[in-house]
Amino acid sequence: MSSGADGSPSSSLLLSGLSLLTIFPTSPYTGLSKRRTSTASHSTQDPTDAELLAASVELDVEAPSSSAVPPTPQRSLPTAEPEQLPLEMQPVSTAEVLLPEGWKQTLPKEQHQWVSRALFTRDQSGRLALTKNLRLWWPPPGPRLVYTQPPSSPDTFFHSRLFLWMPYRMWAFKLLCVHPECRRLGHKLKACGTYKTVRRVLDFSGWYFMATEYLECRRCKKKVAGWSQGILDQLDPVHREKFPAILTYRLSCDKEVVSLM
Repeated sequence: MSSGADGSPSSSLLLSGLSLLTIFPTSPYTGLSKRRTSTASHSTQDPTDAELLAASVELDVEAPSSSAVPPTPQRSLPTAEPEQLPLEMQPVSTAEVLLPEGWKQTLPKEQHQWVSRALFTRDQSGRLALTKNLRLWWPPPGPRLVYTQPPSSPDTFFHSRLFLWMPYRMWAFKLLCVHPECRRLGHKLKACGTYKTVRRVLDFSGWYFMATEYLECRRCKKKVAGWSQGILDQLDPVHREKFPAILTYRLSCDKEVVSLM
């Protein structure tokens, strides 16, 4: 079929198409494709900071308060009273130091606690009293093998043994006054407390401490220390050999150390 300008079929079809474009200027599918493109572009766009912040606030508000785990209660270990603790675990302030004033001045501070407990008590009147169970050598308690908690003081690691020389109290020797006149007349000595000075004696393993008694003449009231040479010379050889050291005015040395010189 041929087309012509004089009303032929081709001219009729062309006029019909132009009339449709006039009624529908755009295709119905064009708007649909535009809406799909707009939706796709919004779906691929990242959320803004304000949107993220709003979402997080909503989650915090909606979270139940019971979701927080309550803290586990801590069990407190039982603690003993200071008087029930071992000597090295007791605070220094709770343990009473029962020592003569002279011993407190000449005996090192780290030795005070154990010597006080080993040798001294209080009598019924509250006065300081020396123990009745006397012996020559007094070993210190020393530190424990295992500690479950730190000790309150390091003193137990520096303890030294003590030599207690009291021939009058231990063996009831009848000792005479060292003053020539009193000795000629046979005046005897009596116990007069403890000597105020504690001596430090050099030994192979380090040092040990020596304490003694004070003796007083009944007649002239002269006092003498139990380790003085005038007292040692009155002892029999067996008891005399029990005295372990050589004393000078300032220094003291064990006999075993002297024997190597």
